[in-house]
Amino acid sequence: MSPSSPPAARPSAPVRTRRSGTRLTVTILVTALTLSASLTAENASAFAQISSTPTGAATPAIQPVSERPDRVSAALSARLQGSRVLIGDATTESSVSYANPDGTITVETTSGVARIRRGEQWVPTDTSLVAADGVLRPKAAKAVVEFSAGGADKPLARLERSDTQSYALTWPTPLPAPKVEGNKATYPDAAGPGADLVVTALPSGFGHDIVFARAAHRPGGVQDSR
Repeated sequence: MSPSSPPAARPSAPVRTRRSGTRLTVTILVTALTLSASLTAENASAFAQISSTPTGAATPAIQPVSERPDRVSAALSARLQGSRVLIGDATTESSVSYANPDGTITVETTSGVARIRRGEQWVPTDTSLVAADGVLRPKAAKAVVEFSAGGADKPLARLERSDTQSYALTWPTPLPAPKVEGNKATYPDAAGPGADLVVTALPSGFGHDIVFARAAHRPGGVQDSR
């Protein structure tokens, strides 16, 4: 009896591998850096145009501006054009602010009222007197000021600061026609022979003086030869 042979190896069943298709989802998170809530649509549009310029394409020329409505837009314009830009909403009666190309702010101030608001615009103060409606008024001042054009029908000076605040200065005698020079109106001899009455328009009011044109006797025996 021949030795028994090992049983023949049975072919194993083929191993089937199942490869499941895996979808790789890549989520791109774009974080937008918000410069400020006050960034205007105009500036956002300009920024988008600059950002979308193809590589190698000529950079569009920057149109210089002198003023922008807020600090963010002024700072952006100053950096792009390389020169300072006025910050519109930071302007006051006595100060102006500029955004500089390096990111700093320059503030220039004056000791008094340098400009006044008219509608949506700021205009420089101008106290030069002009005739209008039978009185003299400064061209551009913070307070409403009126001076007499002569006669007795109107007060020497009138000041109005608001709808509820007003002040009037009358003169006891009829006034002569004044000589107007800049922001001053001079009424010759209105205070007596050789004594001129002078009123001066100021940015926020007025002043008045007696100027003696020649030697004159003043009450109490005091002389003034100015």
